[in-house]
Amino acid sequence: MKKATVSIMLLLSINVSVAGTSTSVSCAEGGSASAYSRSGNSVSYSSVNCSSNNEQNAMTPAGTAVSKSYSPEPYTSLVLSGAFNTEIKTGGENKATISGDSNYVESVEVNSSNGVLIIRRPGLGNGNLNVVVESTTLQKLKISGAGSTNIYGDFSDGLSVRKSGAGRMNIEGQASTLKLNLSGAGDTTARDFTVDNVEIDATGAGNIAVCTKKSVAGSLTGAVHFKVYCNPSQRSVNTRGVSRVSYSLRHIK
Repeated sequence: MKKATVSIMLLLSINVSVAGTSTSVSCAEGGSASAYSRSGNSVSYSSVNCSSNNEQNAMTPAGTAVSKSYSPEPYTSLVLSGAFNTEIKTGGENKATISGDSNYVESVEVNSSNGVLIIRRPGLGNGNLNVVVESTTLQKLKISGAGSTNIYGDFSDGLSVRKSGAGRMNIEGQASTLKLNLSGAGDTTARDFTVDNVEIDATGAGNIAVCTKKSVAGSLTGAVHFKVYCNPSQRSVNTRGVSRVSYSLRHIK
C-alpha cells in the first residue's frame, strides 16, 4: 500500500451584503474553521481546514473496487469521522457496508461497543468511499468531515444530529423530535422529515430546511438561511451575524 505526502486546504465561500463591520472566526471539531467578516456593505463567509498547512498522508488507490460488510451489535449512536458519502436508514437489522477502492476500504476503522458504532477514516481520505448503514434503534448521529449524508426512516424515539465540516445532508421520514447541531458549510434539507418539535444550533453558512408541526427553537450564527415549513405555532429562533429565519404556511416539496 503506497502513500504520498501532500498538503491540502479546503475553502468554501459565499458573499452577501449588509451594513456594519465585524469579524468572527471559530475552529470547529474535526479541524475545520468557520469565519465571516463584515465590512461596509460586503460580508464574506468561509469554512477552511484549521490544519491546512500541515502535511498529512494521502493513500494511493489500488484500482480494485470492493465492498466490505459488518454486523455490529445493537447501537443507538453512530459516529462517522472522515470523508464519506453515506446513506443511513432504519430497518430490521444492524448492518454497515463500505464500498470503494480496496485500499480505502481496508483503511476504514469500524468499532462497536456500549451502544455506539464508530466508523472512522484516518488521514485525508482523498478518494470516494460509500457507506450504507442500517439500524434498528438509531437515535444519535455525529458526523465530522466532508461528504454527502442521506438519512431515511422512522425514528420513534427522536433523532439528534451533530455535524461539523462541509457537505450536504438530506433527511426524510418522521420522528417526534429533531435536534440539529451544525457547524461548517453546507445545506441541510429535512422538509420531508415530519416532526412535532425541532431544536437547532447552527453556526456557519448554508441553507437549512425543516418541517415541524408544533415548535421550533434555537439559535443561528454566521450566514445561515433557516426555512421552517409546516407552520409551527411555537417559534423561538435567535439569529446573529447575517443569519435569517423564514416560515412557510405549507409544506412545499
